[in-house]
Amino acid sequence: MRLHRMSAAVVVIFLLVAVPGWDRSSAADEPLKEASLQVLLELKLDDEVIVARIKKAGLAFAGDEAALQRLAKSGASDAVLSAVREVGAPKPAPSAAPAPTESARSRHRDAETTARPGVGAA
Repeated sequence: MRLHRMSAAVVVIFLLVAVPGWDRSSAADEPLKEASLQVLLELKLDDEVIVARIKKAGLAFAGDEAALQRLAKSGASDAVLSAVREVGAPKPAPSAAPAPTESARSRHRDAETTARPGVGAA
């Protein structure tokens, strides 16, 4: 088993070094696709490595229940599934700006009146 991990690591290192024109820095920062995560699982990389990659780059797929089931079927550990749940959870939508209060409207009207001489003078 240890030999399998070692040979998988050698293959990954070889691909990182040998593939010409591949920009490794930007590839490492791109969100992880489900197929790419499947490959990491097949290579039997340590959970810590996979979890760190998920947390660093994020996911390019929804971490929904169907994806979690597919990953579990591919041998994803609880730690990896937990990271997918955490990172793949929908982000809360930014809240809309609060409606202006009456005092803010009043200040705006006062500013308009002051900016236009002769307006509002009786």
